Amino acid sequence: MKTVWIVIAVLVVTALAGFAVWSIGASRSLDASIDELDTRHRIRSVPTDYPRREASNDAARALDEVARRAGLTILPTTEAEALTEAKGWGEVRSMAGFYLTEVLNGRVEFAPPAPEDVARFLGQHAADLDEAESLILEGGDVRFASKLDEGLAAPVPNLLGVLGLTRIFSLRALEAGRVGEHESAWRSLEAAWRLQGSLEDQPHLITRLISIASVKLIAGSARRLTAPVPPWFGELAGHDPREQLMEGLRAEMYAISTIRTKFRPEDFAMSGDDDGFGLVRRPFARPMLFWDTAFALEDMARLVELGQQTDPCVLDAETLATDSVTKRPWWARLAIVMPNVASAVTRANQAALDIEGTRAILDIRHDPSAFTERPSGVCRGESWRAETAAGDAVRVWFTGSIPAPKSQPDGSVLPTELNVSLR
Repeated sequence: MKTVWIVIAVLVVTALAGFAVWSIGASRSLDASIDELDTRHRIRSVPTDYPRREASNDAARALDEVARRAGLTILPTTEAEALTEAKGWGEVRSMAGFYLTEVLNGRVEFAPPAPEDVARFLGQHAADLDEAESLILEGGDVRFASKLDEGLAAPVPNLLGVLGLTRIFSLRALEAGRVGEHESAWRSLEAAWRLQGSLEDQPHLITRLISIASVKLIAGSARRLTAPVPPWFGELAGHDPREQLMEGLRAEMYAISTIRTKFRPEDFAMSGDDDGFGLVRRPFARPMLFWDTAFALEDMARLVELGQQTDPCVLDAETLATDSVTKRPWWARLAIVMPNVASAVTRANQAALDIEGTRAILDIRHDPSAFTERPSGVCRGESWRAETAAGDAVRVWFTGSIPAPKSQPDGSVLPTELNVSLR
């Protein structure tokens, strides 16, 4: 019997020693990854680059108060009560989204009338939306709480609210442009563009992706408006979503690097039977999380750098998407921490192309002889072309395309071609 207990004791000590070695190895691997990425991307300096702001400013709170009347909130959840009932925007959000997608993905030059319920919403809240635009364009800069030093637990604005407000302004612009109120249309789009400025000191990856989606929406809406193009649009035309994404990825790498010191079980908690993160809430699984984090950081850096170096129109997006898993050892594919970098890179590339396409179409609308062929600044060897089409119009199209991963729709919101009316 004594021998049995000795054997059990040896096994327990061996297991504990193995766990200790595994834990130390995981911790050192994570430290090494953080050190290397700090050298290449200065991830530890993110909190210094974005000074802490304890709370959103008065301009943000004033805009939130107005937005709530229309059924949205933009403040971080730590600063504002949740909207409990789907009223106002919540009642028409899906319908408006389908309408915007149909308009921006279609080959129509000008937007058709919005669905009846969406048009009714815009009419009922016209005064509120006018006030929201005035607050953004004529009031102080909207700034949200910023606590980058808190890593994964840092608060973020209500991004669905910010995106919702951007969509509403785009809807207003399309409707105003449709009935010939061009000054009002461009004013609504300028409010949507200025709203993105409220996110400039919020470099979280998800925040940057929402802003990139908003820029695509603004550019797509601008293609449906007529000249003259206001001066502020030059800022949008010079905007590079790829640089914006890079800063978001740097901030994401910083946040992930704090997982040892900022890790909270509730940050990874899920509900119901799909609690796939339950494992990492147990102490013995922490080393697994650290190993996974180290590989995730290395994956992000490698994919981002590859995305920077490769021409967007020849980048193999599907390979980029699968590399994050296949490059890892078979035993390190838990993938608790693995942002979809491939999708993010593709979306930023598409947004850059959308902006370039909008500029080309607006130039042709202003001057039909602006160009017959214009080299692309996004994709090497590709170009924008224009030729006379039937019905007193100019056909404008792009010679290339940006491939997307299977999990993401191909192409961008810009159709392959658009006939620009000269009447």
